[in-house]
Amino acid sequence: MSHPRILPSTRARGASVLSDSEDEVLDSSSDTETGACTLPRASSLPLAISSDGPICSSPVVGTREERKRKRWIKGSKKRLTTIQSQKENLSLNVELDAVHYASCLQALDAIRECGVTLGELNEFVADPKNNQGTIRWDEIFSSRGLVTHILDFWVSSGNSPSGKAEVHDWAVDYVASTVKSEARHITSSGYLRQTVNVHNLSQFSFPRYCEILRTQYAPVTVRILESAATSTRQITEGISDARQAQKSMVVTSAALACFGEYSRTDNFLKSVMSLYAYANGATRQMFSVLSHLGITTSYSTLIRKGSESDLDNLHPEAPRAGSKVKDKSPPLAGILHMLSQSARNAARALAATGLFGSTYDNINFLAHIASQLVGRTDSQENGTTYTIFPLFKAKIEDMLLYDVEEAFDTAPELSLDDILLDRDEQNSLDVNIIHCIQRIIVNHGGKDFDQFKADLEKCEPVSDFKIDVHKTDILPIPSFNIDESTIVGNAEVDEVVKEELELEASPFWLKIVRFFGMDQLSRARARSIFNLRSGAEAGYSGFSWGIYFNGLFHGKMTDATGTLITHWGNPSSGPRNPGSLVFHNSQLRRLPIMLTSLPNFRTCRDLIFVSLYARILHCLLKVSGCASLTNYAAQATWSTIEKDAARIYHKFACADVVDDLRSKRAAEKKKFAWESVGKASESAKVKGKRKPGKDKYKDVTQPVTEGDMVFENAILFLRDALVSREFTDAVKAGDSGRVLLVLKVWALSFRGSGRTKYAYEMLHLIHNLSHVWPDGICKIVLNNWLLNPTGKKNAFVEVDLVQEHLNFWIKTIYKAHGSNATWEWLFTISPCVGVLRELVKSINDSIGTSSQGTRHAPPDLSKDIETLMNSLEEHDVYTLTKGRVLDAGEEPSVDVVSKGLEQLLHGTPLVEYNQAFKQLQRRRRIQPIVGESEYYDKLRHATSSIDTEVLLDADLEFIPQFSVDEEDEPMLQLLTAEDVSLDMDLVEIMDHTE
Repeated sequence: MSHPRILPSTRARGASVLSDSEDEVLDSSSDTETGACTLPRASSLPLAISSDGPICSSPVVGTREERKRKRWIKGSKKRLTTIQSQKENLSLNVELDAVHYASCLQALDAIRECGVTLGELNEFVADPKNNQGTIRWDEIFSSRGLVTHILDFWVSSGNSPSGKAEVHDWAVDYVASTVKSEARHITSSGYLRQTVNVHNLSQFSFPRYCEILRTQYAPVTVRILESAATSTRQITEGISDARQAQKSMVVTSAALACFGEYSRTDNFLKSVMSLYAYANGATRQMFSVLSHLGITTSYSTLIRKGSESDLDNLHPEAPRAGSKVKDKSPPLAGILHMLSQSARNAARALAATGLFGSTYDNINFLAHIASQLVGRTDSQENGTTYTIFPLFKAKIEDMLLYDVEEAFDTAPELSLDDILLDRDEQNSLDVNIIHCIQRIIVNHGGKDFDQFKADLEKCEPVSDFKIDVHKTDILPIPSFNIDESTIVGNAEVDEVVKEELELEASPFWLKIVRFFGMDQLSRARARSIFNLRSGAEAGYSGFSWGIYFNGLFHGKMTDATGTLITHWGNPSSGPRNPGSLVFHNSQLRRLPIMLTSLPNFRTCRDLIFVSLYARILHCLLKVSGCASLTNYAAQATWSTIEKDAARIYHKFACADVVDDLRSKRAAEKKKFAWESVGKASESAKVKGKRKPGKDKYKDVTQPVTEGDMVFENAILFLRDALVSREFTDAVKAGDSGRVLLVLKVWALSFRGSGRTKYAYEMLHLIHNLSHVWPDGICKIVLNNWLLNPTGKKNAFVEVDLVQEHLNFWIKTIYKAHGSNATWEWLFTISPCVGVLRELVKSINDSIGTSSQGTRHAPPDLSKDIETLMNSLEEHDVYTLTKGRVLDAGEEPSVDVVSKGLEQLLHGTPLVEYNQAFKQLQRRRRIQPIVGESEYYDKLRHATSSIDTEVLLDADLEFIPQFSVDEEDEPMLQLLTAEDVSLDMDLVEIMDHTE
């Protein structure tokens, strides 16, 4: 018995074993010419077993032509069968239709025999009074589409013209009545009768209105308007999402305009569009046109004042949905006055909680007269704008006035160690600035560096005190015709604000402190009131309840001013001082800048930062040895960028390198001078002349072989500009810890650059955060000196920048209406500016374009950076060239940090500050003559042995002002919207005439 064998590999997988007879058939029918395979003989096949797999299909028999003919015959039989079946079905359907047709004719004859027409029968069945609902459903409506089919026949060409007209008229009337019922429903619901207030405007959204109308209040109306606005071609070919969104806006606007005409009280959209047009500078004539088109209200409705009772009776809540609202005349108060009153009420509601911060600033503008008359001239108007905002992460128990007074009384003096960075702080600052270099490389190195943005974000340094991302509500209050630049003006402003916000009605009045973020002048004036009244007045008039912290935006302006003046250079030096800002300004072909008349802030800031970016990228090529940024990006990794950024910082932004070079040059000069003096003495002895005096030392000149003034200046600029850029980035990130490190550096550099007023303010801030304020107050300040109006990441701004931003737009909107504007009108419009700006942005975003009004675009600095990089390379600015000096009479740039430290070490500023502080502490221990204070009462019992007369004699004579330098310091100006933009890394372009 033979054993089964395994099939050859050429056998198909799963093929079954064939019998001898089958094998003979296949072998006889195979043909190599036709491509048929020859299978092995039966003798070579193994026996079939159960594990051999599935049975193969029938073998291929015949030639290709024969197999093709068999398939054709088989297909023909199937087609013939199908055709025969279709004929039978058609014949059956014809027979059925004929039977149905005959049955319908018989039914019609039966109806006529009964004396009833078909119309009367339909009317009988359709009338609900006849109780034929079962028949209607079973025989008509249960067949989906039957009614639609019948109506299509009635309006088709086969029907008579009069019949089609009647059906058409009925359909139009029905749709019209449906639309009217929707208008009646939306009017009764009060949805479009919302009061114009801050809350409703902040929630306004065109897409949301479109969705609500489509799904809830007016689906038929929206569907009809969409049909009129959409062609068949658009349906078949499709349209883009942006075009569809625009179409929805048009449909929504048309529907709301029509509903506004149905009931004149459904005018919320018109009110919103009126405010939008007003905020964009629309003229009165434009309002007249738009109001007649149903888009806006009239101009008089917008601006009319109304009475106080009208404003007081305004209800911010809209009627509940479904409730019936009677059609009544709108309130006499205009839309802007309603909005202004709403904003004031919102500010009062926030003030009642006690958890609010404040910022204020002066606002100046020129009031023009309409015509020249006797006694009427243009005048300079000076007033005050005021804004409050909710405190983030603040608690009432951390704001108690008693705790603040006690902490002030026991606070130690400010020491130099509090100002200087310790080792850990210096290491943190180094890490922050190195990462700042990395940000410049990735963000300004070109598109080739976009691959590193994810790595850049991952390694961003974070301090222990970074503010959580949140949205800050900005609530301006009315502007006042009070000049706050004086001491008396500051006191008057707070008196008016107290009445406006109704602070005395709060349960926390004079029990908790109030927070203020302001510029240097406002803080100095407010502290002057506190100093003058300490020891004499307590309570509200004593002004001890104020926590005044620095407005960081004005500190940024001061830093830009000092950096510009320090590193400006001599305009006549030209390429002999190729690292100066004046030379870079000429290379960029920008408008010339005169230090005697400083330009606006944005111009100088951009010049400093563009120069910084070019220097960093130039130094990157130097430390890496690459020929271009493209080559560097092609071979670099993130680890490479980290190492090269650290090399740039330690080699080209380190002041120790400058100190070493200048020390060598000074030693060389001193050595040469003494050698010259010695040679002159020997010559005098030989000739019998008198030994030269010290004046001979000053006249000695020599060729310098040590140091490099151009290289030294370039290093100092890079160090100072990197600190400025790090401060800007820390503010945007909301990282108060990183901000505080920079402020400690500025405490020295401001003094070294001659910004003594703001240097004094840095001492106050550092002392308060270190010793004077309780921990709870410090946390509140660090959480709230940066605001986030948008609620987005990397969108924090300085608190005083928010006020300057509002000031610009207050003056812009205020001046847009000519010489008839008054302080009374400014009082009304100033609380509305913030919400008007938000409304403009919201509507612009909804319609898909931000080019209306104001638009932002990222600046393209590539050409500017490339120009300056070529200049730096051409003049070897960052290559040490020993003996290179500037023009005669031009001194190297000052190391402002070292100079400021020297003044604190060997000068009197720190000593005078501590003396004034200790003197103020002693005065505050005196029982006040006017007012009451819980802390003073307890202090009097604890210090009853103190000789009050001695204190009065020693301390009441004079208290030095905290702002000791009363001379004006040059400061950059704020002239354009770009100067007060909330994100200055973008370009703000004004498209309408201001």
